[in-house]
Amino acid sequence: EAAAPERAARLDGWLAGPGRAVNYRLVSAESTREGDAFVHNIVVARDVRVLDPESADLPRAEPLEVEVRDGNGARVRGVWDGEGERGELVLRSGAPLRLVRLDPRGRRAQDAAATDGHPRADDGNRWPLRPPILEQIDVSYNATAQQIVFIADAALRRQYDLQNTFTLRATSNVRGTGSSVGYVRGLGRRRDTNRRRIGVGGSLSATSLNAGFATDANAAVGGARLGAGVSAGYGDQRYFLDPRQGWRLGGGLGAGVVFRDDDTRSWTLTANLRGNVTVPTGLRGALVVAYGATWVFGDPTANERAGAGGRVLLRGYVANEALGRGRAFVVVEQRFTPTFLSDLHLGVFELAYVREVQLAAFAGLAGLADATGVDLGDDGVPFRSNEGSVLAAEVGVGVRVHFEYLGIQPAVLVVDVAVPLLREEDDRERRGPVSVLLAFEQFF
Repeated sequence: EAAAPERAARLDGWLAGPGRAVNYRLVSAESTREGDAFVHNIVVARDVRVLDPESADLPRAEPLEVEVRDGNGARVRGVWDGEGERGELVLRSGAPLRLVRLDPRGRRAQDAAATDGHPRADDGNRWPLRPPILEQIDVSYNATAQQIVFIADAALRRQYDLQNTFTLRATSNVRGTGSSVGYVRGLGRRRDTNRRRIGVGGSLSATSLNAGFATDANAAVGGARLGAGVSAGYGDQRYFLDPRQGWRLGGGLGAGVVFRDDDTRSWTLTANLRGNVTVPTGLRGALVVAYGATWVFGDPTANERAGAGGRVLLRGYVANEALGRGRAFVVVEQRFTPTFLSDLHLGVFELAYVREVQLAAFAGLAGLADATGVDLGDDGVPFRSNEGSVLAAEVGVGVRVHFEYLGIQPAVLVVDVAVPLLREEDDRERRGPVSVLLAFEQFF
């Protein structure tokens, strides 16, 4: 008030900022040559969405800093006084402009409620490509079957870009080891400031299929698989470590060719659909229903057939226990946190801090069409046999320990114990009565 009495009336408007959602926007940026210099004409705008009607008539003007970087790397800054809904700045430098940034020092609050994308995305004329963002790294271990599953996903996109994402994925499991690259286009409403709710895209993959995945002569042949696919999905769930509400639905169509180790080739076309619904049950619980269906056309190897068991299917069965050309499944899981196991602060050698211990109970049912299984011959040697249609069912309980690495990075440790209910006598004699699964990510 002492420095600028004529602007003191703006103070109430600034203090009432939470009553309005504000977004600053670069409208245009042009350079024209004048003698040995270049003149940069920058037009900026402020979009306001009123959240509190009582503050709608309060002054909204506040100065906004603008920075121009020209082709020689020189930086020039100017200030728009913030009067009105739109303003123009004229800056000069020795080369044409290359980059424009509004509020380069991040002094102005911008609200995602005032824009369809990221509130910073329209503050410049171009943004750098960010380093790969690790979106998922999941290591799980089936202690009963001694099978390890490793999944790592990374995203590559420009800063503040919600529309265009390149994906990198690496997997390793009992079926094989491979990697893929893909592209996803974000559409529709924004889920949060990192992603839109709808994604469509495609991918290319290469996988080395393990020869020992199944037991009969044909399935024992490994090979190299090259694949391509398209997919689309919708999701509004947030905080993947412990979603409490929302739903997801996605589907895809993929084609692949396998160059088998016995110098033959085969092809497949796979259609799949998968989704889940999460419904809050009280303040500390959530009921999750996951479902999916898959059908494999062509001449699939055993590694390419749909299975009933595994990390994100029925946890009581192992991945190569029951395989089929088609699969449908549904899993229901209730997660809840007793009051005495919530809001914890348990340090483990100052490396991790346990915040919550969550309990879970689940049940699942799956059906396989054109299925194969493992039988024992008269000589005691296992072999795969055609079994037509097969049903699999399970029940189980689990514990989820939510913690933070060094008190900073959230994580979860999952321990599940699942009991298969429908199993042939040969499998009961050969496999353990329960499956114990360790993982660092929720089942869904």
